[in-house]
Amino acid sequence: MFFTIKRYTGPDQAPFQPARWQYHGTTRVPHSGRRDRKGTLYRKMENGGGSVHSITCGLLCTDFPLGVLSQIITLSDLECDYINARACCSKLNKWVIPEMVGQCLSTMLMLVSMHWFTFFLNLPVAAWNIYRYVKVPLGNMGVFDPTEIHNRGQLKSHMKEAMIKLGYHLLCFFIYLYSMILALIND
Repeated sequence: MFFTIKRYTGPDQAPFQPARWQYHGTTRVPHSGRRDRKGTLYRKMENGGGSVHSITCGLLCTDFPLGVLSQIITLSDLECDYINARACCSKLNKWVIPEMVGQCLSTMLMLVSMHWFTFFLNLPVAAWNIYRYVKVPLGNMGVFDPTEIHNRGQLKSHMKEAMIKLGYHLLCFFIYLYSMILALIND
């Protein structure tokens, strides 16, 4: 048995009494003193399991800026006429659904872990991705259509949208990085 001596923390523990331990997953952690009806000790989960959700969202969020950066490069290649419209749109449409699913997964993870600020930060982008996918006209190849990408300034609007998404995803990356470090320090 590994016991540590810890400071007096309240009326239920006398000074220099060994800490009571519980098994939390595969590691032993000192408990917070809460028991259920059977007498099992539980540790209070702080910050809604902050480190798990921050690591997961951080991993999801590292792919988003790279995907948007490749989208910007592909659109600029189309603008400079290095690539034809059909090849460009097929490359870009390949990443629409994974981006939408990843953004919705990240948003739902924030909702489940009750991190309201980041949930409300992710909700408009997830809603925009779903709206954009649902409102594709019949007969189009996808969100990016080769027959319409040069019409009505769609290329410029797609480029502007990609730049805004790149800024948003970089901001979210640093927010998730900060919350992950904060959660790991607090655990």
